[in-house]
Amino acid sequence: MTNEKTKRVATQISMRGTTYDKIREYCIAHKISIAKFVDELCSKYLDRIAAKAEAKPKSKPKQKADNGAKQTALDHRKVRW
Repeated sequence: MTNEKTKRVATQISMRGTTYDKIREYCIAHKISIAKFVDELCSKYLDRIAAKAEAKPKSKPKQKADNGAKQTALDHRKVRW
């Protein structure tokens, strides 16, 4: 993430206590804030997803073959009560 000044919004997220403890220990050891760690991790993850979506070729939608085919016997419109 670049060092650009961006508007920060105070938010809260819920997570398991064990996950929070691991993040906290990591951040203390690497001298970074938890907010910065979570922000950068989320940003990288979302960028990776976006890159995969752009690289994925779009498939053409399949067209239904309508050759005057009769409806199947399981079709509710054909069942006689």
